[in-house]
Amino acid sequence: MTVRTITRPGPAWLAAAALAAALLALFMLTAGQTQADSHISTDSTRLWGNPQNEQFFSPGETIRVRFQLSDPAHVPEGVGISLEFTDGDGTVHQRFAAHNRDDSTDERPVFEYDVANGDPKAAKIAITNGFRNGSVVGRNSDNTPNEDVIVHFYGDSNLQTWEQENGEMTDPASYGVDGRPKVQGLAITSRPSVSQVVKSHNYSWTLDDSYRMGEKVYMVMTFDQPVDVEGSVCISMRIGESDTWRGAWYESGTGTSALVFTYTVQTGDYDDNGIGLDSGGGSDRDSRYGFCGGGKIVSTGTDTETSYSYNGFRNKEGQNVDGRPYITSSKITSSPVSGETYWTGEKVLFTLGYTAPVDVSGEPTIDAYLDYDARPLGVQPNRKATYESGSGTDQLVFAYRVQEDDKDLDGVALNVGLGEDADFGLKGGQVYAAGTTTEANNLFSHIADDGDHKIDGSLGDRTPPELTGLTITSDPGSDRTYKAGDTIMATAQFSEDVTVEPDEGAKIENSDEDGVHLTVGIGDTPVVFDARSDLGGNDQIVFEYNVREGESDEDGISFKMNPLTALGFTIRDEDGNDAVLTYGAVSGNSQHKVDAVAPTFGSLRITSRPDGGGDTYENGDTIRIGGSFDEDITVTGSPQLTINVGGSDRTAEYQTSEGNLILFRYTVQEEDSDTDGVSVDAGTINLNGGSITDAAGNPASLVYASVDDQSGHKVEGTPTGGL
Repeated sequence: MTVRTITRPGPAWLAAAALAAALLALFMLTAGQTQADSHISTDSTRLWGNPQNEQFFSPGETIRVRFQLSDPAHVPEGVGISLEFTDGDGTVHQRFAAHNRDDSTDERPVFEYDVANGDPKAAKIAITNGFRNGSVVGRNSDNTPNEDVIVHFYGDSNLQTWEQENGEMTDPASYGVDGRPKVQGLAITSRPSVSQVVKSHNYSWTLDDSYRMGEKVYMVMTFDQPVDVEGSVCISMRIGESDTWRGAWYESGTGTSALVFTYTVQTGDYDDNGIGLDSGGGSDRDSRYGFCGGGKIVSTGTDTETSYSYNGFRNKEGQNVDGRPYITSSKITSSPVSGETYWTGEKVLFTLGYTAPVDVSGEPTIDAYLDYDARPLGVQPNRKATYESGSGTDQLVFAYRVQEDDKDLDGVALNVGLGEDADFGLKGGQVYAAGTTTEANNLFSHIADDGDHKIDGSLGDRTPPELTGLTITSDPGSDRTYKAGDTIMATAQFSEDVTVEPDEGAKIENSDEDGVHLTVGIGDTPVVFDARSDLGGNDQIVFEYNVREGESDEDGISFKMNPLTALGFTIRDEDGNDAVLTYGAVSGNSQHKVDAVAPTFGSLRITSRPDGGGDTYENGDTIRIGGSFDEDITVTGSPQLTINVGGSDRTAEYQTSEGNLILFRYTVQEEDSDTDGVSVDAGTINLNGGSITDAAGNPASLVYASVDDQSGHKVEGTPTGGL
């Protein structure tokens, strides 16, 4: 409770003073204290001075509280008052305001507190009841302390100050305190350091204004006081489109007023306008837009968090980002078969080296240049070297196969790659940063005429044909499975047309071993496919094989290492170059399985019990006999099973099947009798025009052992008491 403050003496003041005296007496009695003979009243209590920002007192500013007393008083050394700051969470923070003798008078004592770093943000400044560390007492006429007269006052939940304007007092104003750390500045302190150089025949370009993949961007945030970082904290930065943000994470500086944040450029980052930093979203604890991470920034040695308010920026000049993989090397990585000159059919391989793995889509090309001076300029076009291998790695290989009219006696060159807008370079298809949809930076330097890589297609062809592919080319049907008797066809693909010629004195029919064969894996067993008689004349050789009973391959047909052999024959091109038959193993193809194994019968047994219990079936009872196979079966039509009832054959009809099980049933007739029990002879299933097959259509084997007399399954078809 606060005593009303009066600025001028008068009747109202006397009434207020009387009320204050009554309340003071009540307070003293309630507190169990002895009331002094008299007291000095507090006419007013108010703030003295204004904060510089017209709202909150900041660190370095002084909060002064001035009392207007009704009579002179004495303030002992060390006596002060308690200020209270209530933060946004409702937590109350107390601070001690000491007596300022220099600015005080006997009737106007002043108490002050210097706002410190880490003081919380509070919208109001309050004081608590009474003085601290002693009492303020009256003064005698000789100016000595009069301890019989004590100054009392009550707390105030919202201290205010009055402004004077033209000699008159204006309305009171409330002020708060804010000692939280404030962001004073935010700057990027690094510069890109990695350059990409692209050279042509006569010019070069140095691209050095972008951070490259793996480079760090350094940012410094400065505060008006030392701060500590607790946990993981980052600030939000923008790269490229406005909705693409990255977290720059705290790296160093805790305990100082400058925090360092860093971001490491990732593959695919791209910004050709300059990176930006988001602004901090506000001054309250729950408004931290611009900051990220689960940690916090506090004033050093306290729990008071920073205001998280700061101004960001967009498109910082000179701070571009290009984290795309880029080309650092372009070179010829092949060699002529002999000497320094490639002949017809030989491959010239060009390799582009990237800074990170890339993926290739489509069939991109690059431009090789043949500049044979003896030809007119118009017939010296670029040659397209087509992508050949390397997707998923940082080395892409492009190949050009020499044609008969190609000639370059100075050595082949590679044109510079200047991007999509240029007439030459990497064209068609796409190259992406591996695992992303971000296109790579495909600028690259030219390769000048290389005397170790001359070209003269007129010299002929000395490049051997290469085995480039092995595939199963026949159709196994909708179930993707070959059965016994089916023909499997496989094709060997070569890099050019080939012919198959018998070696001198050898013919294909000379022996079973002579001939062109392909070793194929069906299950764990290698089998030999024979070449068809119409060999050669194009770039393929076709092989055939008839599936045999008992063969099976659930994973699909495979090819063994170097499976193609030519015994008594030679495979060559029209220029007489023998084919290279080396080829790696090819794992099983699930589209070409083999199942030529017939289901086999396991056993038969009687599965029913007589209707009346016991061990004897009577007229009208059903006897059920079940059988099992070693795999699932499909039954069509109405197969039958012959059983033996008292020495007479009886026909059990097919009832149902499920999975690998089949069930037959027989209804007992009046004339049936078997005192030893029903039996089943071996191999008595009659398909009766139907079928029993597995999923691949292989007919089941119906060989099974007989079932001896079953004493628990006797038959007496004549009912008891019958005629």
